[in-house]
Amino acid sequence: MEYFIIAILDISLTLVLGTIHTHFLKHKKRSDFDPKELSRIKDRGQLIYGLNSILAMPLLLILGFIIYTIGKNVAVLWHSDMINSERYFVHTDNYSWSIPALLLCGGLTFVVLDGICRVMAGKDYELIMEFIARKEKTNIRRLKKAIIWLTVPPGLISVFLLLNTYIGVNDETLYINTIWSLQKKEYSLDEISSIYEYRFVMGDDGELINRKQYCIYRGNEEVFCTHTSIFVDNKYKLDNIVHFIQRRNNLRIEDGRTKVDF
Repeated sequence: MEYFIIAILDISLTLVLGTIHTHFLKHKKRSDFDPKELSRIKDRGQLIYGLNSILAMPLLLILGFIIYTIGKNVAVLWHSDMINSERYFVHTDNYSWSIPALLLCGGLTFVVLDGICRVMAGKDYELIMEFIARKEKTNIRRLKKAIIWLTVPPGLISVFLLLNTYIGVNDETLYINTIWSLQKKEYSLDEISSIYEYRFVMGDDGELINRKQYCIYRGNEEVFCTHTSIFVDNKYKLDNIVHFIQRRNNLRIEDGRTKVDF
């Protein structure tokens, strides 16, 4: 059954992309270009087209790696004061920065390739773009704008959200800023009443998943759990926060066995 559903989704996606290309991205030949002029720049157009094709994938990978590396190091610098001043401080793990890297590298690759094309084409840039558009049968300008708008703004938003996602604790306060919250929540450690250790998580399909985690509660309110996807690589640091609170408040870690996770 699942293969049938996948096949239907695949066919649907193909039809949707075909419709988008036909109505929005299909190139319509411009009549204001002299065929002789297009013939004059044919060799240079082929060279630029070939160069763009060769450079696209390496540029995508290189820019993605650069953005990923810069992002995870900027996160450390961004939180350096809190890292040095608090007992324990945890920010998003390194792998989370693959999200903005994947988004931004797509749009920036088009920007770089367009820059190379402008430099190589010079005053014949419009002619070269028309030549490539006719060769690809695609409105290159519209495609470039669509990809940039679909990748760069979401990429920058994800950078902002990741930089403002963290958990920290000092001698008196636990503070948490989740990825969807623009303002941190603060909890007095004196209010923390219980800590549970869960060995399994029950998903919405009823399946038990082996996932050991600690959850901290203020009364009946769940404050946070250590198994959070954006902190997975830093889970041992979250465990340190839990054990610090346990020692400070002289709490016993209760056996929660299975956590229902919907």
